[in-house]
Amino acid sequence: MKDLVGAYDAADAALDPTDRVEMCSAASQAFRETAFGKNVVLEISRDGISNIPFGATGDDAFEKASVVVDAANRCILTPKPHRERVMIKGQTRFALEAKHMGVETAFVMKEAGKAMSAVMRAVVDGASTGVTTHRESVLANGENTGKQIWHRDEIASKVVARMKAGPRKRAEPPPFSAVVAFQTGTRLHVVRGSHRRGTESDFSEDEGVGHCIPIGWCSLFNSILVHHGMGSDGEHVRGHMYLTALGCTLPSFGMIETTLKGPSSEVGG
Repeated sequence: MKDLVGAYDAADAALDPTDRVEMCSAASQAFRETAFGKNVVLEISRDGISNIPFGATGDDAFEKASVVVDAANRCILTPKPHRERVMIKGQTRFALEAKHMGVETAFVMKEAGKAMSAVMRAVVDGASTGVTTHRESVLANGENTGKQIWHRDEIASKVVARMKAGPRKRAEPPPFSAVVAFQTGTRLHVVRGSHRRGTESDFSEDEGVGHCIPIGWCSLFNSILVHHGMGSDGEHVRGHMYLTALGCTLPSFGMIETTLKGPSSEVGG
């Protein structure tokens, strides 16, 4: 990941626009040709979701994770939380943007976002010239938090429409979301491949699959992938952010699509 991020940093610093485009293309191609890159391309295309590391080493990842968990305990899960903390849809699930949680937490989330941006630039057609992250936040479950309902992070009809070129507009690549694992047991439940089914809304005959995310890894997923967040018996902390290609429509920031039927069965956690 360090090589990919460095290659894009060098490309972005190039003064000549032609050089910049060529360097971005070369960085993307080099990543796609690695064994890891080939697997990410396959999973993003086929399943709509893939795991990406953000720590330089295992120890580095655990150190960064502990920084965020400590900050969450101080700012989100404390009896006197930061004033910007919000409750998510009446659940015992809370969110606070990383910028309110101290320099170290903001740095960890920015670093994770940089890794996710680099991968999205490499594997998503139309995104190679740049990706912007939005609302880098830390989410925390309180005690006995139930699982979310099945949903998409964006309205599928709007995303599908933006992905089509028109007489006076270019096609936009899809937006993505990412979940960052800071504790064991972090997972999403997903309908694999649902991002390829357009505006379809009935997934009741599909099987939901538990997608596990190890500490120090991020799960990058298409914003119209059908999924739901985990529930938990105890407190649990993880990160979340939105990603869009430069110059594209901003994410809806929490205006999720819930008017769909999710799977009646789930496997894998």
